[in-house]
Amino acid sequence: MSEVECFGVDYKRYDWGGAKLRRKVMKEQDKAAERRWNDEFVERTGGYLTYDEDLSQLFDILKISSPSEESIVLDAGCGTGKCSIPLAKLGFKVVGVDISEKAIEVAGLAAENAGVDITFRVEDLEVLPFKDNTFDIIFCGGVLHHFPNIGTVATELYRVLKKDGKLYAYEANRSNPITFLFFTSAIISRRILPLGYFKRKFSINERALSIRALQGILGNIGFSDFYFDSINIRSIGDNSSKATNKIRKLVFSLSEKYLPSLSKGIHIIISCTKHAK
Repeated sequence: MSEVECFGVDYKRYDWGGAKLRRKVMKEQDKAAERRWNDEFVERTGGYLTYDEDLSQLFDILKISSPSEESIVLDAGCGTGKCSIPLAKLGFKVVGVDISEKAIEVAGLAAENAGVDITFRVEDLEVLPFKDNTFDIIFCGGVLHHFPNIGTVATELYRVLKKDGKLYAYEANRSNPITFLFFTSAIISRRILPLGYFKRKFSINERALSIRALQGILGNIGFSDFYFDSINIRSIGDNSSKATNKIRKLVFSLSEKYLPSLSKGIHIIISCTKHAK
């Protein structure tokens, strides 16, 4: 099986735009900019919040359910706890880490209000303080696409994950035309046009990810047993205009009707396993 094939699917078909439209990515994450952007975003909006039914659908697809015994989950890049809290409610012992001190502060208060016990820490995902083989599960909710070099952060996640542990994630789906358009517009805005909308919506480190690239990078590190799907994880409190929301619903409907399954949703769903090398 080639690096772009999994379950009989050729992921080259789902890589919109191809190499000619890919931006020249940075070799390292601009951490200072990432912290500033996230702190400002949380101050302005309260952080990302998602609909419970969307997360329930995501957990069902990935078969994440109440553990038969105490399992430790690392919510890597937890933000304000949008996924940490639902995971804790399922019965997992959750450790949430994020680069944003403000996000961690809000996450702690949200967990307290929800009546769940979660350990939150300000940490850099590329240099984690945990011992090898610590976690049974690692969950990344819209996080990996904030790293220009996914290999570095994925290697660190692989290190702290136990043998036969699972990595679950959802990320910005490059094969979805809506996602591709928005992220391409953000990249153009950063380079040419001073459009405040995109600067508020996207950090300097973000870009959409292709399934082909994800499987290649994660597979080279040692992950296997890949599963991919697509989904729409909606944000609560989106203050877009009524016209924008109507257009979005129309495009979602058309995507669901006419696009291949891996391009329907604005997010990629990823599941893979750490096996001994």
